[in-house]
Amino acid sequence: MSNSGKYCLDWHTGPGVQLELLSPPQLGPGTSGADRLYQLKYTPPLRTTIRTVQNLPLAQNDLTEVDNGINSLVTAVNARAADPGHGPPSPGPASGNEFQTLGDLLFGLIIADYMANDLRLHNLFVEFGIDEELLGYPWELMHDGSNFLCLRHYLGRFVNSRTSSPTTQQVTDRWEKPFDSLSVLVVAVPKPNPRDGVEYPPLPSAENELDTLVNTLTGIPDVDVKVLKGREATYTGFFRALKDPYHIIHYCGHARVDNASPIRSSLVLHDQSVATGYLSKFVARAKPILCFINACETAMVAAGNQTFNFFGLARAFLDTGAYLLGSRWKINDALAAQFAPAFYTSLLQKGDPLGKAVCDARLVCYKKAPDDFAWASYVLYGDPRVGFRRVSESATSST
Repeated sequence: MSNSGKYCLDWHTGPGVQLELLSPPQLGPGTSGADRLYQLKYTPPLRTTIRTVQNLPLAQNDLTEVDNGINSLVTAVNARAADPGHGPPSPGPASGNEFQTLGDLLFGLIIADYMANDLRLHNLFVEFGIDEELLGYPWELMHDGSNFLCLRHYLGRFVNSRTSSPTTQQVTDRWEKPFDSLSVLVVAVPKPNPRDGVEYPPLPSAENELDTLVNTLTGIPDVDVKVLKGREATYTGFFRALKDPYHIIHYCGHARVDNASPIRSSLVLHDQSVATGYLSKFVARAKPILCFINACETAMVAAGNQTFNFFGLARAFLDTGAYLLGSRWKINDALAAQFAPAFYTSLLQKGDPLGKAVCDARLVCYKKAPDDFAWASYVLYGDPRVGFRRVSESATSST
């Protein structure tokens, strides 16, 4: 039997850096917040044998201006995505200049000159470790003076957590052995039934995304696609589908994010919603490598500068050991439908690593509509070097 069509998980080579932003340590009673400084650990492309954790000239109060800027921009972007024809005009509160100013500020707050010299290179794998309380900030949008980091480099986040147990680890043999086909579960819920007093608006983009996505995936050799759509995407239908293993789970529809009580965040299926606790148990059965949640978020509780932080929902997937690609704010329907096919074309057809596939899809959206900021919404939790490599016949026949 020929193995030429098989895939395996692999790590791509190339220069990379690591940034770990750490919250201020507690200094005891009576200590002012101004005395608690953030810390940064930086690992350069040429790995050093001594790596220091340095105090930053950055305290909580310094992030107030960032909070205000983010809230203004996200509010404007959400309004534009909800009503593209009548959203804030450009230039305006969601203009490219405002985003660049915010990115310049984030870059200047934590990046020293010697780090900036590295980050002004091109096509680095950038792993960004972030403490939980800092996850709401759009670090991918740091701007080095000439470009946004997420358009220049291949970025992936990881979370430094002091509040959770270690996540479930992926089964080792899934990372070492080739598999006959790459399995993808696509769940699309364009018009869910109302519940809990909420009438969900229809999502024509979910229909468009589904059609384009399935055409893209089925056109790639050795990719098996299972689709749950509309009335089939019920609570029990989703549960039953996840009895089988999948390498990738893709969802397009609504989500409800409750930042005040993250356990109440949920994914909206056709007949009822799945809260984070059960969602994690459901998804863990399928042992996915990657979950792509392209959801239109409905905020249940506003929580200051965290109204755009979807980590409460994301954690349900991350706790299974899977990587996650998701969006932080509302996205123009047409651009949302373009991002996913561009991502999978790069990842599965071209064999690019996750970080490059995300960057390529960002650039597709950016070139089409730079001021719509769909390209800025997506965030990858995972190692940007990992990808699905097609195993050549000569390689497998020699093993």
